[in-house]
Amino acid sequence: MTNQDTNQNTNQEVQEVQELDELQKKLSLLPVYVLDWLCSPEVTNNNAAIIEKFNLSGKNSLLAKLTREMVTKEILVERLPEAIQQRLTVDNNLAKNIAIEVAVKQLLPIRDYFANIEKLIIQWGGAMPSTFPPQMKTEIKTPTGTRPATSSVSSSSIQPSPRITQKSLRQIVQDNKEALNQGLTVSPLKIADFEQPVRGTIKNWLSDYVKQKGAEKHDQMIRSDYLFKNDNAKNLPPQEKPLVAEILKSYDENSTLPYNEEEKRIILEGLEKNPSRPQESSTAPASFANSSQAYREPIEEKDLSGPTELPPPPRSDAQINAGRVINLKDLQ
Repeated sequence: MTNQDTNQNTNQEVQEVQELDELQKKLSLLPVYVLDWLCSPEVTNNNAAIIEKFNLSGKNSLLAKLTREMVTKEILVERLPEAIQQRLTVDNNLAKNIAIEVAVKQLLPIRDYFANIEKLIIQWGGAMPSTFPPQMKTEIKTPTGTRPATSSVSSSSIQPSPRITQKSLRQIVQDNKEALNQGLTVSPLKIADFEQPVRGTIKNWLSDYVKQKGAEKHDQMIRSDYLFKNDNAKNLPPQEKPLVAEILKSYDENSTLPYNEEEKRIILEGLEKNPSRPQESSTAPASFANSSQAYREPIEEKDLSGPTELPPPPRSDAQINAGRVINLKDLQ
């Protein structure tokens, strides 16, 4: 490889990192319910259905990017037919039909965000579906994730203090696999081999971590290297990075996390500043040593894309007694 080739590869890598940083900034400005929809499997499935319906083989990534740019309002929704005609190289009539399909499948579920979308569908020659898709519920941002917005809370709805225990991530997964779908960060992630960003859930962060650092046990220096050099983690806001660090530490070292037994969720609120819990190093390491090997089941692509009905594989007594094994097929 020549020096020119090396420089071109370096410049391309720098450009890709910059583009990812810009994308994360744009996505972080979206209302939470809009971001949830954009990062949902439904949007990916809808794009695939549109590609198949209009015989647009090979243009899935182009349509996915168009959808994202509409939601981030880099493309005005009024100009969607023109953008489709130009990007997908189709004629005007086909572009309008594709725009109608995109609007109905991808934009009606967040129609509060696109106030004039119904008028545009009619204007382009389309018709409203007989049954509207359910509208995404508006949510509010919190420092540690999202919660559905509520109109009011009566005094009679106030519940007694929940029972809080300390459990490792492995113990929590054994008790409730759905805890892995709990939101960890407002910031979305871009995981290798996936076209669309995904939500900042515990499962998705663990998936990215294992993809980047391998399935073996990691020490604190490797975790710090991930937190300060990984494209998804390095730009996290100060209140979110310690949360990711705590989850990764529990995954690696079987350390405990506060767990609400009644609500079946990890208590993230205040975890990032709890003085009784030592935090991961805030200094990016210059290098790190190899950590000792420990049993880890390999993570597969299907573990990142949704639930599976396959039962977990059997484990030996030695693996179970190790006390730190998380069956990655439970990361659903």
